[in-house]
Amino acid sequence: MLIRLIHGFPEQPLNEGISLLPISNTYLQYYSHDEAAYISKKFENENIALLKGWPVLTAAVKIPDKEDLNSNLEKMRQLGSEMHDMLARENATFTRIYDLKKNDALTLAFLEGLMLSMYSFQKYKSERKEQHLQVLELYSESISDEQINELRNVCRAVF
Repeated sequence: MLIRLIHGFPEQPLNEGISLLPISNTYLQYYSHDEAAYISKKFENENIALLKGWPVLTAAVKIPDKEDLNSNLEKMRQLGSEMHDMLARENATFTRIYDLKKNDALTLAFLEGLMLSMYSFQKYKSERKEQHLQVLELYSESISDEQINELRNVCRAVF
């Protein structure tokens, strides 16, 4: 999978992709009034709000805010895995992730969960299952190329 790191954010509204949102409503300004209300309602009981389906998948992911950093990191890995499952069901080949919280550790944990969920042991299977997700664009102001390369190396070591 190709990961493109793009520093900064696009100027157009976030009309596609996955937004990593903190629980506060400050970041809902990126969405229309109806979308913001829907996200707020979904976040009362769920951690992922799927806004639109095929051909453009738009989702908001609630970032946990527990005091324990390790619990938050593990929750983000789990949410990354859940998001992978949603992307796989939609046969998505491309996605964007917007790091609106600007928290490197949580964003990288989400990416790690998403990427590690792509692993499938198929050595002895006659019909191999193809991975659809090919390109992931990450919009972040603070994550560096070195951090992305380290994440790639971790995932390569697992695969």
